[in-house]
Amino acid sequence: MKSFFIRVFGGHLLVLIVTLAAVLMLSLTTVRRNHMATLEQGLRREATILAEVVRPILKQGRTAESDSVLEQLSLAAGTRITVIDSLGRVLADTEADPDSMENHRERPEIIAARASGQGSSLRVSRTTGREMLYYALAVKEAGVVTGYIRASTDIGPVNAALHSLTVRILVAALAILLFAIAAALLYSSELSRPVSTLVRAFRRLGSGEFGVRADPGAADELGELSRTFNETAARLEVMSRILNNQRETLDRIINSIQEGIVVLDATGQVKLANASFIRIAGDRDVVGRYHWEITREFRLGEFLRSVGVGHEPHTNEVEVSGRTYVCNASFIRPTQETVVTLHDITELKAATRMKRDLAAAASHELRTPLTAIQGYLETLEGSVSEEGKRYLEIVRRHTERLVRLVADLAQLSELEEPEFKLELETVDLSELAREETEMFRPRYAAKGLKLILLAAEPVLVEADRFRLQQVISNLLDNALRYTEEGHVELRVEREKDYAVLRVEDTGVGIASEHLPRIFERFYVVDRARSRKTGGTGLGLAIVRHIVELHQGRIEVESTPGKGTAFTIRLSAHPSA
Repeated sequence: MKSFFIRVFGGHLLVLIVTLAAVLMLSLTTVRRNHMATLEQGLRREATILAEVVRPILKQGRTAESDSVLEQLSLAAGTRITVIDSLGRVLADTEADPDSMENHRERPEIIAARASGQGSSLRVSRTTGREMLYYALAVKEAGVVTGYIRASTDIGPVNAALHSLTVRILVAALAILLFAIAAALLYSSELSRPVSTLVRAFRRLGSGEFGVRADPGAADELGELSRTFNETAARLEVMSRILNNQRETLDRIINSIQEGIVVLDATGQVKLANASFIRIAGDRDVVGRYHWEITREFRLGEFLRSVGVGHEPHTNEVEVSGRTYVCNASFIRPTQETVVTLHDITELKAATRMKRDLAAAASHELRTPLTAIQGYLETLEGSVSEEGKRYLEIVRRHTERLVRLVADLAQLSELEEPEFKLELETVDLSELAREETEMFRPRYAAKGLKLILLAAEPVLVEADRFRLQQVISNLLDNALRYTEEGHVELRVEREKDYAVLRVEDTGVGIASEHLPRIFERFYVVDRARSRKTGGTGLGLAIVRHIVELHQGRIEVESTPGKGTAFTIRLSAHPSA
């Protein structure tokens, strides 16, 4: 790449050389042309004067007297004089013997004079062998050409003078060129110096030296450019300082987060990692390395390898060094990077496992004494007074509630077991809804409620029939408990690729602040009503677990005083 100085100086030098060469050629050509024009004008004047002198020669021929006159005139004028008749024969010449000279009828100047009355030419003389300038003038008598008077001069001295002049002009031009080159060199150097300074400043700025400044110099465009550069550099310095502070703050925040965070580029190379991830990976030097180089844990490595496939969000549980983490991966399309977070849920998993084990153990341990209590209650019913029977009825009712509670706890514990598997088969959801409706219809009629089933055509799903029965049964039982008048509607239908089951009642409804928690175990909106109706607070938790095990989802809508609707969506059977 050519430097700015070379381009400026080379441009000036080229312009100087071309201009000087053009001026030299034009001036020398003009001088020669003007000099030749002056010589030709002198020859014309002499030929015009001599026209009267040569008339006698053309009439009477050559004489000694005419030769003497022509020689005197030739010496006086310093020119060669030639007299030619109309046929081109040389009658007289001041420098050669006319008899030895060839016919001049075809000489260029004679041809031109014969045609227009006068003519000139510049050529080498065949007689003398010198370069000559010729001028011929036709001599006429009564309008008829009788001959020609030709004046000529040797231009050798003229060429010598022009050569001497050319040498002097070239010497002067060379001196001017050297001076101009020196001036162009100085000017180009002065012009390129601030540009070079700016280039160096830009390079330093590009390498991160935001404190660099350029000399403003003169009040011209380059000075304005330097001042603009300084302003830009100052703004960049401020922005860099702000960004550094923000980056340091962000680094502190990221490193203070307990969750492990790692950012991978499109090739799987680690671009950023916080202290928690470094601790999890067991390596203190992870940035710039590929994720498969930094962890010896197979499950974590498998998860990190899977995050780049499909660029969809990933969530999975992995165990690293005896601890359990929930790993989330999100793909950032603009930068083609993947952000992975690892949340330690070891204590949460342990607590969940403890609660599940406790519930399972409690339900198992309580089942035997409760069964014994029920047996003794049945035995006592025939041997106590009427007052005692009333107390026994209270004990029986609470015992039955405890039995239902233990059964629900056992069922929920079973559903939450990691090794629990659904017994999948093709189930007609409409037929299952009809069976459950027929079972619940007497209980609804006893309470004065109408149970409506809307399920006209088969809706097939791949599901566990017994567990779906539990879902419908719990929802119908829940609707029965919280509906005092009106009706409950059970609807089964197909929506595109989903089988939809909806249970809608006209009961008391649920306030909006309770909706997010109604699927939690033991969460009861109205505890007094729940105790009165014998609810355990586990029915909806069981429903949610069964739906989630089927990869479905459950939604609830409710308006206090108007009723509640539960909607379940399951994937429809492919052949349906």
